[in-house]
Amino acid sequence: MGLDANYQYGQTPLDEEEMEGLLLPTIATHGELDEFGQQKIK
Repeated sequence: MGLDANYQYGQTPLDEEEMEGLLLPTIATHGELDEFGQQKIK
């Protein structure tokens, strides 16, 4: 996907396959994905 992100300690980056189906290209870690999902559930 070509993103060059700087990850903080403990962040788990998404792999290319996981990123292919995302509608928001700014999500790059599992934590960000989980946080976004929780916001949509509320």
